[in-house]
Amino acid sequence: WILSIDYPTLNDVSIYVKNKFNKTDTVCYSGINNKINNKFLDDYSIYHNIKLEKGESYSIYIRIQTQSFIIVPAAISTIHDYLEKDKSRNRLVFLLYGLIVAVMILNFIFFIITREINYLLLGLFLISLLINSFYLFGYGIEIFPNLSPYMKTAMRQIIFSISSIIFLIFTINYLDLKKFKSIYNTFKYLIFFCIALIAVVVFKLIPLSVISKIAPVILLTGTIICFSFGIFSFKMKHKTSYYYLISFSTFLISFIVYTLVLFNFIVFNFFTLHII
Repeated sequence: WILSIDYPTLNDVSIYVKNKFNKTDTVCYSGINNKINNKFLDDYSIYHNIKLEKGESYSIYIRIQTQSFIIVPAAISTIHDYLEKDKSRNRLVFLLYGLIVAVMILNFIFFIITREINYLLLGLFLISLLINSFYLFGYGIEIFPNLSPYMKTAMRQIIFSISSIIFLIFTINYLDLKKFKSIYNTFKYLIFFCIALIAVVVFKLIPLSVISKIAPVILLTGTIICFSFGIFSFKMKHKTSYYYLISFSTFLISFIVYTLVLFNFIVFNFFTLHII
């Protein structure tokens, strides 16, 4: 049997398997810290082989230490079922990566042809999303093995803030919000807040566990603000606002679903957890 804890960015995981006599049969250790210390960088998944005797009963205790505000799904399955599930997940993940890369390249081509800055901003935004997803899925452990365990976790918040800054600048330019002083100032405050968040994380002014709890709320709030100003621009009959609202509505829906999953308002599954 395989016990899989399907989230790769946990700091420390300890698993204890006890038999019917309450004696410990197996102890397993995993997580980012364990993988860094033992240089186990060949796989981003957290899984363990557990030997169980047929007809016997066992108790499994799992201790998790993390600085991420996340759901940690755990499952026990046969090797065949686990491999099939892992293949299906990888096919979906790589398909999504391929689509993002294709759109990113297309934006850069349009920028070279037209010299329109908004295409460049969208391309940079997609690059930052890709890098951020590397840390969300745990690939950042392999790509940058020399980073400290703290920074491996903190990079998600840092890159998230950089992505937000790029998207805020794009929104200002695309909707031509500079001519509305109060709205323009609001976006400048949001950009300043993102820069401050980077400084807070880098200099460890607030624990990551606290930042991780408020990050989904900040993300959702910023998304609603951008969408609201998109509606305002549409009412002002700005031509590009129509396309902005259509495209941005998918982000709004995904952020809402993602936040509801994190706060346990809707049922977790692979799609709802990774919709963002």
